[in-house]
Amino acid sequence: MLIRNDPPDRYVYSTIGRATTRRPTRPCAILIKMRRILPRQIAVFAPQQDPGGDAGYAGVAKAFRTLGFSDAGILRLEYKRNTVDVDDAVNLLKAQKVPSRRWS
Repeated sequence: MLIRNDPPDRYVYSTIGRATTRRPTRPCAILIKMRRILPRQIAVFAPQQDPGGDAGYAGVAKAFRTLGFSDAGILRLEYKRNTVDVDDAVNLLKAQKVPSRRWS
């Protein structure tokens, strides 16, 4: 419940408990094609050494390739599994210099 807001955040998609590479494809397509979010504005926030996190990252990479984008620059932010120690990952995200503009 730590990362799930009520009402849900429109730009956060959680794959918790869903170790599959197919789940992130639709949300990526919606963010990129419908919401016009730039692919470089999408990050994967996943625990270290976690099969679910690895599958989620692989799913985002697959979605990028399916949509015709390179998966080389996907930002993966990691935190220690089974903890709430996310400060380093959040600080790394804050340090990113990604324009907030959408596609025109």
